[in-house]
Amino acid sequence: MISCSCRLAAILVALGLSASAALAERVTLNAAAVPTPMPRTFSTSTWPFNPLASRTLQDWFFANFEPGLIQVDLGEEVFAKSVSADDALVRAETVAAFLERVQAHGGRSMISISKIPPWLSSNPDRSAVDKGEGTSVASASPPADSRQWAGFVQDVARTFSGLDQLSFSIGWEPDTRVWQGTEAEFFDFYDTTARALSQVFPSARIGGPGVSDLGPHWRNPDGQPMLASFLKHVSSSGAPLDFVNVHAFSTSPWASWQMYRSQVSALAVSAGLSSDIPIFVGEWSDRPDPFSPLREEPYIAAYLISNLIGMAEAGIADHSYTSLSEQQIDERTEFSGGLGLFTRSLLIRPAGIAFMMVGRVGDQRLPVTVKDGSVFALAGKRGSTTTLLIANYVPDETIATKDYIDRVRRQGLLNDRLARALKSGADLRALALGDARPNGNSALAAAHDIAKAGMSALRKIWAEGTRPVDITLAINGLAGGAADEIRVIRIDSAHGVVASAGKEIDRKIESARRELTDAAKLEALRRDGIGDDDLNLLQRFAGAGDRSAFVRGLDRDQFRRLLATILTLTAIEDAVGLPIAQAALDNPATGFTVSQSVSIAGKKDLTFDIRMEPNSVVLLEFGG
Repeated sequence: MISCSCRLAAILVALGLSASAALAERVTLNAAAVPTPMPRTFSTSTWPFNPLASRTLQDWFFANFEPGLIQVDLGEEVFAKSVSADDALVRAETVAAFLERVQAHGGRSMISISKIPPWLSSNPDRSAVDKGEGTSVASASPPADSRQWAGFVQDVARTFSGLDQLSFSIGWEPDTRVWQGTEAEFFDFYDTTARALSQVFPSARIGGPGVSDLGPHWRNPDGQPMLASFLKHVSSSGAPLDFVNVHAFSTSPWASWQMYRSQVSALAVSAGLSSDIPIFVGEWSDRPDPFSPLREEPYIAAYLISNLIGMAEAGIADHSYTSLSEQQIDERTEFSGGLGLFTRSLLIRPAGIAFMMVGRVGDQRLPVTVKDGSVFALAGKRGSTTTLLIANYVPDETIATKDYIDRVRRQGLLNDRLARALKSGADLRALALGDARPNGNSALAAAHDIAKAGMSALRKIWAEGTRPVDITLAINGLAGGAADEIRVIRIDSAHGVVASAGKEIDRKIESARRELTDAAKLEALRRDGIGDDDLNLLQRFAGAGDRSAFVRGLDRDQFRRLLATILTLTAIEDAVGLPIAQAALDNPATGFTVSQSVSIAGKKDLTFDIRMEPNSVVLLEFGG
């Protein structure tokens, strides 16, 4: 192994790296090791909040990402907003066209069925299920006629027959108020839907229920976890179940994924099912809040990469990060910290840059050894290029506390029992991050001791998290000539954060939107082949006092034309920010581009130090 020479030290300083003496933290990579296929965990797997994604959004996504598992939820845009079967089928055709593009780009699809059309509901109430929640009681209730629902689902499913591999997930957080029925009614809904789908596509993978966590149903807060009841029901009913869908937020890369794997396995065995039933993580992110400032910072990139590594270590391959497109819009700024890899104008946030980095690692995985608890590393090869991706992740208090909770839950204390054992959030923080111990609960005390023993590294990270980390990199076995160059891409306080130019970008976006006048939109629609008849149809729809009634009066071909015109207009509006988004992406300070590259004279073995800020990411490419 070659130590840092004076010349190499100078090169590394030029790269913005450190060439100091070796420090305690160490990452070791053997580039000559026999690689293994890269787990599909590390693909860009996500879901567009609106599955009727515009062509502009689709093109931008495919231009910058290699799609992994792309989930679409038919519940809101296809089912809840439809006014008839024809309406829903046309919407489903549009979603199917998007998924066929996903397939053409090497990705896979997960089709989620979470809500029902109001016109099939057993409950006519169109009010929201909860304050701030867009789902109506009607769409969150069981169908009035199970046989009619099954036939409708089969008709919708047939629109996806152009896909090679079909997967369906049934349910979206039915343990919460977004399912207004009882547990038993959801189980019947699952059975009916799963059997209807399997009759049309016998080889399709079908699963559920998409619970929000491992707690009880909201109507039965003192009951057992809904997932436990669901698995026992399916084991008894014999309905198809090829995977278990869980949602997970505020996850700890050190503990959460191992907890989900162990507890899902335990619940499956208890229900008489296989312990190795696959898990699909249907939603996950740093927190469920619609807005979080951390999503505009390097923090979210380190969170994402560390959690992908933790997920892969737990043997979880399929997931859907929340989310590809923006969910709730703040009209005042692009940078509201929303749930989206893209802002509303398709600027790519740090989480999106992180997925681009992961995609750059390659399709073959190399073993890499990491010593420090805050440092996560992924290495790979693609052709003659060897790549090392490192994240230095320091959790905020929410994640650090969740780490403790999930270590306790791994001992079998699931949400209901844990909640009863704790009196307040202050108690929880003192247990997780302080020196308090639980009193009067022997089960919690035993689980607490095991959890705290496993948190020693995290507690050290928590105590020293504001300091940068110096990491010694030992790279061995680079192919002859392949190490002629090191290329560096970063996400930190000075790189890869589009919000760092927030005010300037907001001004540019606002100016571009002002230039897109109604006359300019009309001209663009005509350029895109929208004729007078379709423009007239759009104008009549826009001016209708009751748009639902207007749509009900259209035949299927008319609605297909109307929807195509609306989506073309959306694509035109989405394209306004693309030049600004591309310029930001090409700038090392705000996007995804090599910040520096230097020659290292074909060395096969290298040892050098890098200094990383808390919550930062660095990608090192050797050769190629």
